[in-house]
Amino acid sequence: MANGTQRECFGTDFLKTKEVESMTKVQKLFVFGTLMEAGSDTSRVTLGQIIAGAATYPDWVKRAQEQLDEVCGHNAERLPQWEDRERLNYISAVVVESASGGK
Repeated sequence: MANGTQRECFGTDFLKTKEVESMTKVQKLFVFGTLMEAGSDTSRVTLGQIIAGAATYPDWVKRAQEQLDEVCGHNAERLPQWEDRERLNYISAVVVESASGGK
C-alpha cells in the first residue's frame, strides 16, 4: 500500500476506515484472521463434501469424468473455461450439491 501498487480489496478498504484508527494491531489482525478462517473453512467443507460423495457414490465420478472428457478432451487436453459452463451441467450440479451440503 505504501508503494501504491496494492490492488483495491476488502483489506485496503477496511484499513482506510475511520474505525480502524481506534483499533489495536491485534484487533486488526483478528479481523483479517477471521476472514481468512471463514474462507478456508468453506473451501475445506466443500471439498470434504465432494470427497465423501465420491466415496459413497463412485458412479457420479465416472459420469463427471465423461462430461469433462467430452468438453475438454480425453486425458484433459485443456482445462475447462468459463465459456464451457453451459456444457458442463453435471459438473455444475456437483458443485452446487457439495456447496449446499446436499440440502
